[in-house]
Amino acid sequence: MGMGIWDRLFSDKIGSNQSYSDVQNRRLIRIVSIICIFIVVPYIIIANMYNEEAIYFPLASEAFFIIVFFVNAYIKKNAILRLLVCVVSMINTSILHLMVISPDEDPIYSLYLLQFAILSGPWVMFKLKEEKWWLIVSNAVNFLIFMAFLNAEGLNYMQDEGNRLSDDKMITMFFDVSAVFTSFMCLFLLKWNHGITQDKNARLMEKMELSNKALEDKSTQLSGYIEKVEQKQAEEEDRQWIADGVTRVGNTLVIGEDFDEIKDNMISCIVNYMNINQAGLYVLAEDEAGDEFLNLTTSYAFTRGRIEQKRVEIGDGLLGQAYKDKEVICIEELDDSFFSISSGLGDAHACSVLIIPLIHNEKVQAVLELGSLSVFTPRMKEMVKAFGSSIASFIENNKLTKYNMRLLSESQEQTDMMKQQEEVMRQNLEELMSTQEDFDKQMRRYKEINKEKDERIQELESKLESMSL
Repeated sequence: MGMGIWDRLFSDKIGSNQSYSDVQNRRLIRIVSIICIFIVVPYIIIANMYNEEAIYFPLASEAFFIIVFFVNAYIKKNAILRLLVCVVSMINTSILHLMVISPDEDPIYSLYLLQFAILSGPWVMFKLKEEKWWLIVSNAVNFLIFMAFLNAEGLNYMQDEGNRLSDDKMITMFFDVSAVFTSFMCLFLLKWNHGITQDKNARLMEKMELSNKALEDKSTQLSGYIEKVEQKQAEEEDRQWIADGVTRVGNTLVIGEDFDEIKDNMISCIVNYMNINQAGLYVLAEDEAGDEFLNLTTSYAFTRGRIEQKRVEIGDGLLGQAYKDKEVICIEELDDSFFSISSGLGDAHACSVLIIPLIHNEKVQAVLELGSLSVFTPRMKEMVKAFGSSIASFIENNKLTKYNMRLLSESQEQTDMMKQQEEVMRQNLEELMSTQEDFDKQMRRYKEINKEKDERIQELESKLESMSL
């Protein structure tokens, strides 16, 4: 509780322009100044009691320590002030010792103890590591003052003949108490300084821990940032890879050219770009009865047995089920019952298979089956989904083109047939018109003959009538 009050009385706030050490040094000067002020007061009283002429030096020392106490608050770098406190304390103690002791009398050992306690002052005021040169200078000056005291003669300001202070029990007791108190305070301040050093070390350790934690947090943030950058970079590479693949596959789909050749080029492009081993395209078709089925139109590295099995019914097997459900099917870790991949060196069984329904306008136009000796990566699946609609659109457009061409051909055939029929009808009409003209001529001829006959008959009748008359 006492130390708490002490700290509150002599505490300083750490400003932006001063360090923790500066604040502790300023507090230390205040404490030492107060101790010196209280130690010098009894000497003033003794000097006033025995010799008033000897009172000026204790008063000057008292004034010095009071000034130091107040001035200390306005000095930022107070190493010189601490040096003066150590030197003035040593000078003050040595001169007071010379004042009360004459050379011919027995020494008062408590005064020597007091001087030895003051000799330890530099070790209280300065730190060995941070202020080594100030400590050396202060100790050297104090040692020179002490040596000068040992070789000096007594001033005897505070004693007369037959009146020696060493004979006064109260005075000697005061000197003993003062020496013990000063020694105790030096030990206390040394301990206090040690506590300050430990507190400073603890603060430094705390700052180091906070710094290490901040570094760890920054390192974690940096690692997370690098991970995000690498992830975005990988995603961008995947997007670019998918876009390039879609473009390459799209470049093989050219309407107007041979459909079988286009499908072969497309399948080869997919296999080579994705670095897989097998592929097959099953296009939706109808038989004569109007039933729909999947027909293998092109393949890559299929075995003869698979090529011969071209027709796949809707809902039959994985291919038929993918068409029916309109869902991508991916199977990995296949056993030997699935299809194999043949080469000149032998057969190898596929590790994974990917079946993709190719949808356009919500209608499945075909089913693409891919086989690989390795596992299909997510970006490979995304790329297949991306170009799937393009292939489905191409197949639908090709079917429409073929249908339109067939209709056009049928229309052309009907037009030619109608032209032939029109020509026949024209010829028939011409023949009919020719026959009609002949008939008209014959009719005119008949009319003329009949007219001639009628005229002849009338003529004969006229003759008969005239003859009868």
